[in-house]
Amino acid sequence: HGANTERILKAVQKVNTDVVTVVSSLKEDVDALRREVHEMRTMLRHDEQVVQEAETEQAGHGEQVVQEPIFTAKKYAPAWALVEKLQVPGCGAPDVQAAALPLKVGVEELRQLVALVIYDPANQTPDDTNGQWFRVSKVSAATQKPALERMRLLQADAHALIDIVERLGQAAYKTVPGAPRPLSATGDGAATQAVPSCFEGLGTNKDVPWDALDVDVRRVLGEAAEIIKAKPNPTDYVNLGTGSWLAIEMTGVQSCYLYYLFAQHLILSAKFHEEFETLFSPLGLGIIHAPMKSIERASVKTDAHGDYGQAQMMKDRREFSEPNAKFIRDILRLTLLCPSHASLEAAHARLVLAHPPVATKDRRTEPPRDVLQTVWWRGLIVEIQLHFADVIAVKTLSHAAYNVTRVPTEDLSTLHQSVFNHKVIHMERFATVEDGLARDIVSKLHF
Repeated sequence: HGANTERILKAVQKVNTDVVTVVSSLKEDVDALRREVHEMRTMLRHDEQVVQEAETEQAGHGEQVVQEPIFTAKKYAPAWALVEKLQVPGCGAPDVQAAALPLKVGVEELRQLVALVIYDPANQTPDDTNGQWFRVSKVSAATQKPALERMRLLQADAHALIDIVERLGQAAYKTVPGAPRPLSATGDGAATQAVPSCFEGLGTNKDVPWDALDVDVRRVLGEAAEIIKAKPNPTDYVNLGTGSWLAIEMTGVQSCYLYYLFAQHLILSAKFHEEFETLFSPLGLGIIHAPMKSIERASVKTDAHGDYGQAQMMKDRREFSEPNAKFIRDILRLTLLCPSHASLEAAHARLVLAHPPVATKDRRTEPPRDVLQTVWWRGLIVEIQLHFADVIAVKTLSHAAYNVTRVPTEDLSTLHQSVFNHKVIHMERFATVEDGLARDIVSKLHF
């Protein structure tokens, strides 16, 4: 038996060695293919430009071919300056523009396809309080198909721009002064948002009758409803552009844990940004006040196929329990822009000294070159993102492309409000699809 066991162990070791060799070889092949695809795209873009110039010259006009402007907003100015400064081969301004243009065109085509669905009365339900209400559940699979197929094409196109910006980000990181040193933060990395007893063990979207809700839960929902009705100032950094907030506003009937969780964050949002700006202002760093995570994005993360769905959490060897929205720890978030490794480390030390740390995700030595630190604050887990200023400046050029890749395309249930802002109630205000396109639906993705 001992000899057999030794032979089996040797055979297993050989198999393991062979598997590692094959996987490494496959990775090299994939990397080589990606480089070839990028080179081919660059060559094609160059050929197209040559053809356009030749056609213009033959026509005798003598004018330069004018491309549609891309990333012209003021916030992109630092990124363009860095593109010029870094001089990364194959990642110049023409390369960025050529990769982004199909996305800009595609988003507009997608907007028109989605409008055909949401402004069609056949996909709306009459409601005594809110007039005609757009219902994704009423949209047939055949009606959804054109928009979903266009979205999938957009996602395929997005990778060209993401790859270019990733190379720019790596070049920008090499210019950051200093080197990464270990960060000091000890916390319960598995901690979750608190769950009131009335929601314990229930699904994230399971409604509980109003009379069965804890007194404090009803208070929180009531305060949030008042904020929503008052339409808070944008400087409060509150994300109120979507129809799901209506469920919080309509208090007195029922609620689920997801809406309660967002109501909690909503009523503390302004204080969060005020207090953390006070904490970090003495350091002289750039501060970006991000809006709250959207309820739609949280729904994507907590559905059966999401990051906090049971299947994915079991795959990640994490313990799953309901309501799984408690695992979302970045509804309130703030970004710090650090010019050097030393300034990032100083900001991190100041943060964990002021607030008990939960989990540290240190990605400075690999893309995306940042640190995500969650901490406890006023009974909530919130996230502070620490970025290198030049790296994040370059990455603004791929934010829209990255967001495109995150949208589920199984159906329209999250796509229509992940990519666009539009009404979902009183749809009778829009007489035609053209009317809705002109007065209502706008893209959240900017190029």
